Amino acid sequence: MIVANISVQANFEALETVRLTVTRSGTGSGSVSNGSSIACGTTCTRTYVPGTQITLTVAPDAESAFSGWTGGCNATDASCTFAINADTTVDAAFIRANLALEAASEGLVMFNPFYGLFARWPGGTINGTSSIATPTTISCTMPLTVETSGGGFDLPDKVVRCLFALPEGAVVDLVATPNFLGVFDAWSGCDAPGTDPMTAAPTCGNVQTSFATIPTVRARFKARR
Repeated sequence: MIVANISVQANFEALETVRLTVTRSGTGSGSVSNGSSIACGTTCTRTYVPGTQITLTVAPDAESAFSGWTGGCNATDASCTFAINADTTVDAAFIRANLALEAASEGLVMFNPFYGLFARWPGGTINGTSSIATPTTISCTMPLTVETSGGGFDLPDKVVRCLFALPEGAVVDLVATPNFLGVFDAWSGCDAPGTDPMTAAPTCGNVQTSFATIPTVRARFKARR
């Protein structure tokens, strides 16, 4: 019960904050985001309370490959998580790609008496070695994928697209390897298909890289029947 006039004053102190600055660099392009709080152009900044966990994720554009983080993140994965305790700058580097590989797989609807209809894409891997300077190994994999089937039998191929930025003028030799439930079907975008004389594996030789128009080579795998 108040029986006289009373004056009350509340004092608030601003929370200490630290600044995150995110930049992009390199010959390629792409975006950097942190959920809904950051969506970066070339440079962006945001303030946080010290100790806040930050997860940054990159998305290269259709003709670029992500090459790595520097600054507050030191990784090559597409996502980087760290606690921010001081003003921090993070750079995401993108490189313009000069080769695209696509591992594609047909899907097959199957029946199991316990689970009913399901769809399976056997998948496979394309491995390659460039022939310029120090040999560089590259790889693109469509993993074995199993999904519940809604009853349809006309399944589209699943495709994994991988972009690479190799030294200018690099030439690449490719080998296609199906997963154990699949077999190789065909190349597309390959000017010199062949067969390895030792392993009988399907090959694609003398693939020319180009920064002007990115060449795309696809290996398609199908189900073993």
